[in-house]
Amino acid sequence: MQILIFLVLCLLNVFIANSQPYFMQNYSWVDVQQAKKILQRDSVYVLGGSFRSLSTELVVSFTANVNIDGTNWNRTDYIGSFFESNVQDLIAYNNNNNYFLVNAAKNLNTETGFSLFFLLNENLEISNSISNEEWQLQQNQTYCASVTYDSLILVGGWIEKLDSDGFNLYFNKISLATGMPLIDTIYTYFNTQYTLNWIQDIATTLDGGAYLLATVNYNVSGTGDIALIKIDSLGNWQWHQVYNLNISSLLSRDVAGSIITTQDGGLVFSGKQSSNSQAFGEIFKLTPQFTTQWHNQVNFHKGEPIGLVEITDQSIVIGGWSMNPNNQKAQGEITKLDEDGNTLWRRVYGGNKNNYFYDLIVQNHDYSGKSGYVLCGRTESDLPPGRADAWLVRLNCMGLLTEPKADFLALPYPSMPHVIAFANQSQYVYPDSIDGGHYILDWGDGSPPLLCGQGYEPCSGSLPTHTYQSAGLFPVTLQAVVCNDTSTLTRAACIDFEPNPQAAFGHEILNYTVLFTNLSQNTYFSQGGYCIWDFGDGSPPVSEEHPVHTYPDNGNFTVTLTVVVCQDTSVYTETIAIAKPVGIPENSPPSEGQGVVVYPNPATNTITFALPEGSKFPSGDLGVLEISLFSPTGQQVLHTTIPAGQTSHSLSVAHLPVGVYFYVVSGADGVVSGDTDNGNNGDNGNNGGTDKGGYGGGAVLARGKVAVVR
Repeated sequence: MQILIFLVLCLLNVFIANSQPYFMQNYSWVDVQQAKKILQRDSVYVLGGSFRSLSTELVVSFTANVNIDGTNWNRTDYIGSFFESNVQDLIAYNNNNNYFLVNAAKNLNTETGFSLFFLLNENLEISNSISNEEWQLQQNQTYCASVTYDSLILVGGWIEKLDSDGFNLYFNKISLATGMPLIDTIYTYFNTQYTLNWIQDIATTLDGGAYLLATVNYNVSGTGDIALIKIDSLGNWQWHQVYNLNISSLLSRDVAGSIITTQDGGLVFSGKQSSNSQAFGEIFKLTPQFTTQWHNQVNFHKGEPIGLVEITDQSIVIGGWSMNPNNQKAQGEITKLDEDGNTLWRRVYGGNKNNYFYDLIVQNHDYSGKSGYVLCGRTESDLPPGRADAWLVRLNCMGLLTEPKADFLALPYPSMPHVIAFANQSQYVYPDSIDGGHYILDWGDGSPPLLCGQGYEPCSGSLPTHTYQSAGLFPVTLQAVVCNDTSTLTRAACIDFEPNPQAAFGHEILNYTVLFTNLSQNTYFSQGGYCIWDFGDGSPPVSEEHPVHTYPDNGNFTVTLTVVVCQDTSVYTETIAIAKPVGIPENSPPSEGQGVVVYPNPATNTITFALPEGSKFPSGDLGVLEISLFSPTGQQVLHTTIPAGQTSHSLSVAHLPVGVYFYVVSGADGVVSGDTDNGNNGDNGNNGGTDKGGYGGGAVLARGKVAVVR
């Protein structure tokens, strides 16, 4: 049967104010959407999920590329001509350049379920689609996939029983080259009447076989078990173990989650156990001999542990969801267990409605865990009833959204002039917590640094002191380190030294944007002196040396610059007037028509010079034009030409430093002769009107100012 699929490519621009490496981000384009699987390729996350189409009321599968800062969501939808589909798994192959997307599909004509697989290129476009309706007539669904060492795809799920109601375990091995099954197997070992059995996850083995994690003996009366099954490369059943997690209860239901192989040759798998109105997340660690090494059921209360990752130190990080005991709403949960199954830390992320994590990866394929973790799922919090958004969450190595922030005071002892006391005011370092950070304190005089926190001596609650052996100004530097994140702050310490800072500044007003130039003296910025700007409009203060600030409206604003070196402070204030802009450019001499228009101004990356139709020099029509850009000191920083007849030209200024620049638009050499700019461009009439002094061009069409900001 030929599958007709419509690909819809969508771009959803997501703006994150003050973009941070750790974030929680929602994505929505219809009422209900969710992200089920996540991978990473270079600096992009690849997600697979589904949404309910508003126009057709059908479930549609999608994949998406998202930048690692959560921005630029590029989505591809896979809309079927006669089916709806729901993403169940997404795996990478061919060195992460291709993807295999597993869909649980439903034929809209026959109302029967079938398995649908898409082979995707790096742009998430379908290179081949495989439907097992071509070889399997019984109703079935596939939930999981895994790739073997020889690039074959293993998939598992369920297939309906022929002799009674219920499902049997269903397994395929598929060739990527042909798209056809090499193995198509129905396992009937658990064939009790009216029960449901399905393969939930697969972990491949080096011999070409696999471990299958399945839910078996499941029925509506409330029973169910977890089965671990080993098969060989031909799909032959080798052995199995069944886990009934509450044998004391007649109505105990156990449901399989995920499975991974571990560094020591063992296994870790997850599941959910419920009985007598209680429910627990279950994590099992098996030895290489498949005996239980440890069993943890203290987390994921009434929820499901789903995503599993083993870290290089043999600890296990799990993502899933649990029930918030305060409001009985689902909350995303990430938990870390040590090599013995003890809980190291547990974090939950929720809100006023249900929130779920469905998958988990380590950031940048860094299995030390130091780069942090990324989870995807679904969130309903703060949304109208019936709404759900796809959810992407990136956390640090401690499962938190925070970055370390170094801050301290270097305090002199008046009675001991050569002694400095250190008062640590840093945030989000957690030196006494598991996976927490540490400090490196350099006194700036060549003496050994002080180190404390995780991996070093505990950080004392008292103020450490340091005695300097000579007078002078010393840069004291503190580094706050949490895994791969480092925050550094340097402050000056003065020993028998008076820095005497003198605050001062200048400014240039361009429309509502002001470019400030710090003219202060004795600042010692490179040695720990610092400044604070208050722009007088209620905006937060900044500590840049030469800031650029845009005011929201007209008015008079008192700007305050404070320069601090050691305990010596200097303050300078000035009132600036922001008036309605009178326009840029300043044209001299006036040109016929409307003159040159320069935009945007201020500019960030590109400036465009536009010449309205009919622009002329007083002496004649325009020919080839030159554009020159100069710094305030007169240095030419850009020069280009506009061909005759072209009415606009764009220049890149992305490489230029922030500041004010002067532009000149003029006729190219030899195009227009004579002095047409009132003697300002070099020709004073002594050379027959041919001296091109000054800017080196011909007649000036326009000159003015433009600002470059970031």
